[in-house]
Amino acid sequence: MNKNTRLLTVDLLRGLFLCIIIVDHLARYPGFFEIFTGRGYLWVSAAEGFFFLSGWMIGMIRGRRNIEKKFNFILSKLFSRTLLLYSLTVVLTLTFTFIAYMNLGNEHLKSGLVSSGNVFDII
Repeated sequence: MNKNTRLLTVDLLRGLFLCIIIVDHLARYPGFFEIFTGRGYLWVSAAEGFFFLSGWMIGMIRGRRNIEKKFNFILSKLFSRTLLLYSLTVVLTLTFTFIAYMNLGNEHLKSGLVSSGNVFDII
């Protein structure tokens, strides 16, 4: 029996979604691919599909490994992972917001949505 048990269809779909995400981020107007990609303006974009399939694959992989473990152990691992990812998100968001705030009004940067110098408006 073949040891490689990857689902080729899921890998191909993830690759397709990634290509669509890249094409949408190029933002060429008018673009030939906009007819097929929806330019990210549809109810669901390729990013959601990519993350859904990636999460599903991780669940399949980790689920098999943890099937014999107790529910409390799995729950504590999930919460610790959630706390780590949330903390990273908050720290990175505040860091990049601070960097943007320090460069507010720089003539070499593209203007953003916020033109105010008030910190609370930016946050």
